[in-house]
Amino acid sequence: MRQRKEEGEDYIYEAKLLIVGEAGAGKTSLANKIKDCQYQLRESEPSTEGIEVVEWSFSILDKEQKERDFKVNIWDFGGQ
Repeated sequence: MRQRKEEGEDYIYEAKLLIVGEAGAGKTSLANKIKDCQYQLRESEPSTEGIEVVEWSFSILDKEQKERDFKVNIWDFGGQ
């Protein structure tokens, strides 16, 4: 996504990831594993009530090879 500035353009390094599905399908486990690859899956994970937003941040190189912080908001919806 780009934002216009008076002198040019600037980029927003942010995204939204929605995880939806049936109750008990493993949406919360998936969100936790995406955020932390060392996360150990559990046999029983408490059910999400409503919506939980998990923030996942990491660094990327932009097109000018500058390091930028990138943020993903993972929206974990309770079973629908």
